[in-house]
Amino acid sequence: MSGGGNCVWSVAESPEIAAYTFAAQLSCPTTSTHTMLQCLRSKSTSDIVKAQTKMLRYKYWPVWFRPVVDGGLRQPAFLPDHLDVLSVYPSLRPPRPVLVGGVPHEGIFFALGTIVYSQGGKSAREVYNEAVRYTITSIWPNTSSSEAVADAVTSFYYTSKATESLDTLVEQMSEVRGLLLV
Repeated sequence: MSGGGNCVWSVAESPEIAAYTFAAQLSCPTTSTHTMLQCLRSKSTSDIVKAQTKMLRYKYWPVWFRPVVDGGLRQPAFLPDHLDVLSVYPSLRPPRPVLVGGVPHEGIFFALGTIVYSQGGKSAREVYNEAVRYTITSIWPNTSSSEAVADAVTSFYYTSKATESLDTLVEQMSEVRGLLLV
């Protein structure tokens, strides 16, 4: 998964919502987790990929399937507590391999996916109006400052040319994604 550990999508707070939504996409019963799991295991890979894709507004956004805090649920826990707790108390952190780094234009895949899968028209202005604020505010969906952040980011990083040219929009969206998500 790309992004920092403190990003809102880095840990699932309510993984059951994703599980039940996913099961419903595949017409699996959700009355018990046992029958739901049996049904999901009986589905083809193709059916699973198609069902997951239907859950997304953009090709890979929002992120439904994420790590879950499993401390107290199994031993050894992969993620024993929330990342903000683990960062303060290193002794609670189990050793885990971590891949760290960045690449030029890391956000290009995200930007192109957003444009290709936008629900509006295909002009730069239509995609900009639909997607730019949505993608910024969805990074921090549960904060009172998400609109203020979106205002600041759009005024600082996006130029009027982003509404005139898809090439410019991709370039600027890629840069913003790289700065906000890493």
